[in-house]
Amino acid sequence: MTTTVLEKKIHNYTPHTITIRHYGNAGYIHREFESKGCARVLMDPEKPLEHILGIPVVETYSTGTVTGLPEPEVGTHLIVSIQTYIAANGRFDLLVPHGAVRDSKTNRILHCAGFCRPMLDFTILAGDYPRRMK
Repeated sequence: MTTTVLEKKIHNYTPHTITIRHYGNAGYIHREFESKGCARVLMDPEKPLEHILGIPVVETYSTGTVTGLPEPEVGTHLIVSIQTYIAANGRFDLLVPHGAVRDSKTNRILHCAGFCRPMLDFTILAGDYPRRMK
């Protein structure tokens, strides 16, 4: 009898290299994931609202359309931004960087502790949410 072990892969679809450093039961893990592309959420054209101290403020809306994201593939997970994760509602192959460790002087992200799959209440995100916040 032959047992097939599915090799798992992780590909990065953010514009930045993602570095994971984690100490856990399996010991120390340090992995870097170079960008293989950039998944983005398309936005509708901006609508000018006002100026505050001479600085323009515009209104933008997501179309909900994701570009640059390949189709799901068995055994392959894709690192994406939280915005892309939300827009691609229902994709279980997506991962979001989690547990950012920052430089204490510059606040720049040095690495992350792992990934997450945020549990989102899409009823809150649906519809005219930004206007309800006013």
